[in-house]
Amino acid sequence: MILTDALVQHLLKRAMVARMATVSRSGRPHVNPNYFVVDDSRLWLGTTTGTLAARNVAVNPAVQLLFEIEEDPTDSRLMRITGTAAIRTEPDLLKEYKRRDVRKYFRSLRGLLMSFRHLHRVFLTSKYLSTSDPANRHCVIEVEPTKIEILG
Repeated sequence: MILTDALVQHLLKRAMVARMATVSRSGRPHVNPNYFVVDDSRLWLGTTTGTLAARNVAVNPAVQLLFEIEEDPTDSRLMRITGTAAIRTEPDLLKEYKRRDVRKYFRSLRGLLMSFRHLHRVFLTSKYLSTSDPANRHCVIEVEPTKIEILG
């Protein structure tokens, strides 16, 4: 199964949050929710280089992403994507990620409804991402899928 499969595309369009599991240098697991967008054969998750997720990816690129359809309680399917992640900080890529992120989460009815439901998270995220610390720069965690599973 690949990202361009119809069922995978359908689930990715309906999911609004990716829960990303990473592993630290010492082997400790960490799960973090992230907004995400799809770029052809890869997934992009926005964050900053100082987050635990980004630091973990820097030392261990193996990740798993879990997607669920939160807005529809009758759809119990989950999608798990296993892949290899990389930290990307190129200005053009960050600009493209931001453009797609705004379109998905703030210029769509579903995105706006989700943002209003989780308004506290939107404010916390914007506060966290408005960093001026050069050691904590904006970045995209780019995930190249190696395995895609539909569960449930």
